[in-house]
Amino acid sequence: MRGNGLPPVTVLLATFDGARHLRPQLDSIAAQRGVDWALRVSDDGSSDGTMDILAAFADEHADRDIRIVTGPKRGVARNFLSMIAAPDLPPAPVALSDQDDVWMPDRLARALSAPGFPMLYGSATMVCDEHLENGRLSRPAPPATGFARALAQNVIAGNTMVLSVAACQLLRRAMPQGDIPFHDWWIYQIITGAGQRVHIDAEPGLYYRQHGRNTLGDPRGARAMLSRLHKAFDGDYGKWLAQNTAALTEAKDLLTPENRALLAAFGRDLGRAGPARILRMKKSGIHRESLTGTIALYAVAGLGRI
Repeated sequence: MRGNGLPPVTVLLATFDGARHLRPQLDSIAAQRGVDWALRVSDDGSSDGTMDILAAFADEHADRDIRIVTGPKRGVARNFLSMIAAPDLPPAPVALSDQDDVWMPDRLARALSAPGFPMLYGSATMVCDEHLENGRLSRPAPPATGFARALAQNVIAGNTMVLSVAACQLLRRAMPQGDIPFHDWWIYQIITGAGQRVHIDAEPGLYYRQHGRNTLGDPRGARAMLSRLHKAFDGDYGKWLAQNTAALTEAKDLLTPENRALLAAFGRDLGRAGPARILRMKKSGIHRESLTGTIALYAVAGLGRI
């Protein structure tokens, strides 16, 4: 069934050497219920059979609008942003798709049916092993979202994001010139920075496959926490914050006056050390989702490592 009173949606799928898990994801997109979907695929130079799988899928679904293009080959973040910026992107909601998940049949319909369909929709996931077994619900959504928190952490996974037409228009206006670490984090920052509404669905919309090649992977667990602490102290996290701040500064005119001032203060403090900086962060509401994450954030900030 197509439509069912819901608007059509364009799925944006970024691929790179994803042949091992790609076909189940494509089939789960085709199995979406009650939604008229189109598919845009941007491949970043696969050499493992990914293109053959995509071509076969397009042939099997010739009645659908499926387009496959060559990506910019600048990493996964730029690959997704290039699809959002494409001039031929239809004026319809957009759903982002990783190449190795499996969507639940109601994923798109549930997103498009969200009350007052927000600028940015995200959802929980079922975190699974490589064989889609041993699933568990992802970390519960935070009680509130906003730009101050978005400066320090992304809480909406890109593989769950659905964007409204207005959101895509906003992102095109804000499109960064330089590289950013993660497309989903930047999207979350721009949407909240512009004062727009975000909704995180507590119900899972997909099976999030963990297989060792995920860009970041599920954030829960001791090993994941140690990995993130390592990135904070070895300079990766500080580099990410600097890249995000530069990209947001390019688009500062799109932010609310309050968030523009917050961004400017945050940028001035990057690299500064001392307890006064920690106090400024706390006063501004800049923190991470968990208490341990916030303690780690303030610790590296106090040391001037970010």
